Amino acid sequence: MQTTVRYGREEIPVTLPDGAAVIAACNAEPLPEAVLKEKLLALVPAGRRLGILLPDRTRPLPVARMLDRLLPELEGREVTLFIGTGIHRTMTEAETAAHVGARGARCRIVPNAPDDPAAYARVGVTSRGTPVELLKAAMEQDALLGLTLVRPHYYAGFSGGRKVFVPGIASRRCIQANHSLVLDPDPARGKYPRAVLGVLEGNPVALDMAEAASLVPVPCRLAHGLMQDGRLIDLLPDFDAAVERVRTLFEVRPPEGRFDALVVSAGGHPYDTDFIQGHKALENAVGGLRPGGTLYAYIAAPEGFGSPDGLEFLRLGSVEAAARRLREAFKVYGHTALSIMLKGLKYDIRLHTQLPAEPVRLMGFSPWDGVLPPGLPAATAFMPQGGSVYFQQ
Repeated sequence: MQTTVRYGREEIPVTLPDGAAVIAACNAEPLPEAVLKEKLLALVPAGRRLGILLPDRTRPLPVARMLDRLLPELEGREVTLFIGTGIHRTMTEAETAAHVGARGARCRIVPNAPDDPAAYARVGVTSRGTPVELLKAAMEQDALLGLTLVRPHYYAGFSGGRKVFVPGIASRRCIQANHSLVLDPDPARGKYPRAVLGVLEGNPVALDMAEAASLVPVPCRLAHGLMQDGRLIDLLPDFDAAVERVRTLFEVRPPEGRFDALVVSAGGHPYDTDFIQGHKALENAVGGLRPGGTLYAYIAAPEGFGSPDGLEFLRLGSVEAAARRLREAFKVYGHTALSIMLKGLKYDIRLHTQLPAEPVRLMGFSPWDGVLPPGLPAATAFMPQGGSVYFQQ
């Protein structure tokens, strides 16, 4: 079977066994422009000073297009755009201009600044002890509108919705406290068993994010976008409804016994901008792979690993050392590094990437030229949209 995979901004031809199972999303029609505009305007809250909370460039939500439909209808209002980078790197001026479009570029734009204490207002503390520190400029608005993308997330259950606040516009201290809830209070158990892909109920990270959002003192409404194959397919006002739609479209039940081999692409740019983003496709894929099975992964990562903290944890050299360091001083991407290393121990992962050799080796993966070998097992699957489609836990 001849097909292609997305790799960065390229498409690469691949040859799969004729009987390979294709793991893909259910088809959905793109959202018509008139309906998109209608749905957006229905969510705009009252207030002269309106803050619009946006995801950053790592999320493929068509932000510029959405702002083009929205901003002309907001004449006379003081609009500020807040870029929810969390602890991702700050976008460049050129990236920001492309992200928000010509109309958006005429607005005041405020990126998250996680290491500037003066930029934050504390709005409360969650029952799990997370200090909820959010951009002060956002908390000074009359109302907020959040544009979010809902998709599976490897320890928050699902992204989007409440994540527009934490981690989107939160301080590093707030983000670290929330994300540290991924660890089980019992060190012998490692990761909390409910802090996993596609699970919200009983997930302490997700519950803490929702509680943090409930503490926001400014009236706020959220638009929950769903994307498929680069197209916006829906925009819903309710997070739970958006999650159920994602499950219907993108969640796949793994077969009995799992697959022996699985070929996955993160889905190309922006899903594989760096490895921190691209590795989410591995998380989505391994639920369908038997222990010891082979995963062939296409993750370009032209911007490198994506976090010096993550590389620092990889260089500790073992899962045990990384787990100990996390208990001593939790770092978000230290946990990501640990999660990656655990996959390297459990599966045979071959990685086609632009990463240098060192991080590939430290992750426990094998570098691979992207050409699938002949004679793949009969129980082989292909996931062309690994950044979106996922196996049920």
